[in-house]
Formats: sequence, structure tokens, C-alpha cells
Amino acid sequence: YNQIQTKMSGDSLQNIVAATDDFGSTDYDRAKALESMLATQTLPMTNTGRSDAVMYGIHGWIDGDKQGAATSRTIEYTTNDFAIAQMAKRLGNEAAYEQFSTRSQNWKNIFNTATGHIDARNRNGFLNTSLTTQGAQFEQSTGYQYGFNVSHNMADLIDLRGGKDEATEQLDRILRDLDAGAFSDAAYIANQPSFGLPWVYNWLQAPHKTTETLYRAADELFTTAPDGLAGNDDLGSFSAWYVWANIGLMPAIWGTADLLVSAPMFEHIEITSIGSDRTISIDAPGAGDDRRYTTGLSVNGQAQTASWLPADFARSGGTLDFTMGATASTWGTGEGDVPPSFRDGSDNRNSIGITSDGAVNMGGLDAGGIGLSREDLAAAGVTGGAKLPLGDTGVEFTWPDTVAGEVDHWIPNGQVLDFGDVAASGKIGRAHV
Repeated sequence: YNQIQTKMSGDSLQNIVAATDDFGSTDYDRAKALESMLATQTLPMTNTGRSDAVMYGIHGWIDGDKQGAATSRTIEYTTNDFAIAQMAKRLGNEAAYEQFSTRSQNWKNIFNTATGHIDARNRNGFLNTSLTTQGAQFEQSTGYQYGFNVSHNMADLIDLRGGKDEATEQLDRILRDLDAGAFSDAAYIANQPSFGLPWVYNWLQAPHKTTETLYRAADELFTTAPDGLAGNDDLGSFSAWYVWANIGLMPAIWGTADLLVSAPMFEHIEITSIGSDRTISIDAPGAGDDRRYTTGLSVNGQAQTASWLPADFARSGGTLDFTMGATASTWGTGEGDVPPSFRDGSDNRNSIGITSDGAVNMGGLDAGGIGLSREDLAAAGVTGGAKLPLGDTGVEFTWPDTVAGEVDHWIPNGQVLDFGDVAASGKIGRAHV
């Protein structure tokens, strides 16, 4: 869709289809939809709409030297791949689920653990790119505004950013200003890359901060004056964001119907579905400026402290009974109360280095077209499953048994190997990769 509009650099149609499907709108040829996604987004990607798709498909990241929002495109594509994985799982295609779940973790390939932030990279390493400059690496936005845009695996992102307390301080700084513009180290809520920022607090065990930020946005960015809508509505997206903020729910894990919960701004809200008897009924007595915080929630009569609702609630409908308070409570602040994070694929092989002669669009090692020839390897006796001795160390390496276009090695992204009491590189203990 973004490609048709020629506005942004992601491939969001896959997320739209996957989320709509998860909400329960399934009266279409779902198998054909998934088939199209797999056909266009699997190497050699001859029919893809993604720019630099082959590089992304081989390496799991786009070379920052290419510019053209290379780094934010990598983030966007991982989100798109997550959506494809969820569609595949619902339709029972386990192989596609594993393949695209692995690719959904490619955002880690552009996370610079030395700086604790998303960063551009090329074949030689990270570029330590400016996080307040848009265009070359970030589409209509900055690295700060894009830095939390990994809604499908926020738990790992928070860990990489230093843990809950450090990530909360970072988010507080970004959200100190909600309309800072596209060249800033603060938020620009009126622009899509910042849309999800307020709800990150739910993963940080602080849903009251989500509520506070949404009330600020409603007060600061929306009025009834002729210029009462900050920024550009962009095909209705910002108006829709405002509606979700007022309802107190948000489908903030892009590509799913999981709903994050903040606090309703109205005492009663009724959501009905056209052509269906599905209804979501929300009661929040006293909701508003004076009692803005969720201090309790019952879902279909059952009390819960979790600050999110699974997709089956969105599909089936039901009742949400809120208890509202003038001050924040402990609701939603427990470790088990946070929304889900999807880690499947995190430690899988994530890059393709073996390719047949001449098939440079099927694999490579250095982002420059250099790969391992499958034919030359076979001539040397190196085939899938072969045991290769490492000199006279007694260690054997099992060569990966893969087919064309299948991941066969790792690009490390911060993992730790614990060797216990076994010597590794002359040292005892842990090795960072």
C-alpha cells in the first residue's frame, strides 16, 4: 500500500491484512493472501514492492550507505515480516511461520549494543549515525522517534536499552514534548513513527503514564478550531489514533488484534460491528479529567490486572468494566501484567551465505555480492551435514544442510555464550558475540 501511494517506505499492506484477519474479518481467500505474501517476500523477491528487498532478505538489514531511510526501512520490514508470520501461524503453515518469525527479529541486526540504540550499519560495522537527522536513515522521523518501534518484541528491546528503569527514563525524555517535529530528539505524535510511543509504558509496567501522555496529547494536539488537528491527518490515520486514545484501547502490536489498555475518556462507549452482532461495551463511571486513571478492570465480569486484551476478545466482543480513580494505582504494574512480546526466531540462523554460482540474488556474505559457491563447496567435499574438523583441536563443525535461499549462518546481535568452566579464546566464562 505504501508503495502504491509512494508516500512511505514500509510495506504496511501485510500488517493491515494480518491485523484485519486477526480481528475476525476472514470472509476472503486467506490462503491466497498468504500465498501472495510468501511469493513476493521470499528470495529472489522478483515481484516484491520493497526497495533493497534482496539485501534485506539475504542479510537481514539494509546497508546504511544506501541511505534512502535505510535503517527505518529495516525496522519497517521486520514489522511487516512479523505480520506475515502471524498470518502463517493462523493458517497452519509452520515453515513460513518460522521463516518470517526469524526475519521479524532482524531489527536486532541494527541495534548497536555499544550505544544502546538503533543505528545504521554497513558491511564494516555500525555507522554511529545521527539520531536527530531524518532522511538518510529514518523516514520523516529521527532515530529517537523510531527507537521504540518494535511493538512485536518490546521485551527484548527494553532489555537491550538497559532494562525497565533505563528504558523508562529514555521514553520520558522522548515524550517530554509531543509535537517536537521531525528533526528532534523528542516525540512527534502527529507523525506515524511516533504513534506507538505512549503505549510503550504498558510494557514498562507504567500504564498510568500511557494515560497521562494521551491526556496531554488530547489537550495539546486537538482542538475544535480550524487548525485543531496537529500535523497532517494522512488518510485519516491521526484521527483514528485520537479515537483509539479516547476509547482507552489500542491495537498497538502492529499486525495483530491484541489490544493494549489505557483508560477510557468517556463514561460509556459502545462499539458495534457492521454486519455482525459483535459488540464491545465499555463502562467507566466517572471517567474524565478528574478521574482519569484505571484502578481496576473486569473483562466479561472477571477481574484482571493485565494491561492488554488478547485478540479473541476483539473477535468475540464483550464487556469491559473499569474502575476509575483520581490518582494512579498499582493496576497493570506487575511483571505479569505487561502485553506479550513475540520472541520466536530470536536465536535462529538469520543470514544466507551459500548460493549457487551466478545467483547473487539468493545469498552473500558481505553486502557486496560475495558469497560461498555451493558448487565449489561440493567439489571440496563440503556438503550439507558434512563433519569438518577444526585442525587438530578435536572439534568438528557440522556444515549446515540447507537449500537455496535458506538461512545458513548467524549475524550475531548481542547474544551471550556461557561456557561455564570451559576455556574459550583463552578465557573462562562468557563470550559476547
